[in-house]
Amino acid sequence: MSTTFPLPPGSTIGILGGGQLGRMLAEAAARLGFDVAVLERDADSPAGRVAAHTLVAAYDDEAHVEKNRELYVAKFDLADQIIGNRYGYKRPAGGFFLWLDVSERGGDEAATVKLWREGGLRVIPGHYLARDGADGRNPGMGYIRVALVQDKDITADALHRIVEVLG
Repeated sequence: MSTTFPLPPGSTIGILGGGQLGRMLAEAAARLGFDVAVLERDADSPAGRVAAHTLVAAYDDEAHVEKNRELYVAKFDLADQIIGNRYGYKRPAGGFFLWLDVSERGGDEAATVKLWREGGLRVIPGHYLARDGADGRNPGMGYIRVALVQDKDITADALHRIVEVLG
């Protein structure tokens, strides 16, 4: 799936390094309605002071990388258990998103609104993240994108609420 540009407001932009240039980018992004996540070695970096999210880790800290890999494996294990074979779910080879087929549940926008109103969950309609192809079809149409970026307990709760709300 391709990403639609420009990014829709509310999207998160990742910045590697939290120096003054990162701070200027984070401030400009905030004015345009974007969240910013900064990966920086210093917890009190210039960009980190204005970013929505700051991840503090050494760039070459292999233990940190492995810890995060294990965390995402655990969250995909939760998705395997809780989502199972619903919504056309297939465990991806990598990444931190689920793409769920909700075309039989009113479509991607209707499912997104229902999950927000009835489950308090924020997901993104898939067709917002792709553009129409030469054939006029949007590959994201009928799908929702679910980000597995919270801790395991919150992720498990959210996945259960998806099943509860969408059936």
